[in-house]
Amino acid sequence: MPLEITYRPLKGLVPYARNAKKHPREQIQKLKASLAEYGWTRPIAIADGGVIYGHGILQSAIEMAEAGLAIRGNPDPWEGPTVDLSHLTPSQRKGYLLADNRLSEDGEWDEEMLAIELASLHDDKFDLGLTGFDMPEIAQYLPGEFGEDDGPTAGTADLLSRMDITIAEPRHEVNPGDRFVLGEQHYLFCVSPIDEWADWKELLIESALLCVYPGPFVPFGAKAAKHRLVMVQPDTYICGHILDRYADANGEDSVVKV
Repeated sequence: MPLEITYRPLKGLVPYARNAKKHPREQIQKLKASLAEYGWTRPIAIADGGVIYGHGILQSAIEMAEAGLAIRGNPDPWEGPTVDLSHLTPSQRKGYLLADNRLSEDGEWDEEMLAIELASLHDDKFDLGLTGFDMPEIAQYLPGEFGEDDGPTAGTADLLSRMDITIAEPRHEVNPGDRFVLGEQHYLFCVSPIDEWADWKELLIESALLCVYPGPFVPFGAKAAKHRLVMVQPDTYICGHILDRYADANGEDSVVKV
């Protein structure tokens, strides 16, 4: 039967309680960035109102709507595209949920072609973080593309290897709207980068760099050693881990709430 895409209220979609695929915060952040840059590119599959696949993207879209963040090309932030697969039997629905997640894991990267594509995007000044790859992975494929100012500082890899990388709750408690100073020059704002721009625009002077949706290790690169970072991250969980990692490296006194 032909498939039809229908926009439905996101909060009316019921996640499958026994979904075996986990979606860590790092992935949710990447999915949010993808929705902001590319918009909806794939519908959420449902059957009788319950989600078959698309749990991660559904969670990301709801969090963006709650934070007032826009999904590209989506007029109503509280609605998203769905495709109804109610014609599948209950067993087929369960089987496809597993297959949809598992089959993609069997693919392999053509590393030579991947390096070519990443280099092409880098030449186009495209944000490589929007490819889903982490910067250490990207640097592995583009060892000659980053200048001295873009690569990691001496000793950074050793420093990061000694840090406790965790998915546990951060030590530092952060609430929406909180602001912090890290060290002598960096700033972290737990606010919307779209709605609250007036709060931090005055800090963008001289060689200051704006970092939107930063991850926990952003303050440790060569750029951070030479420039003020103005980090804007609306996710309280990620903000907490940024503060944890910075305090791990520089001491608790290096993190000040303002």
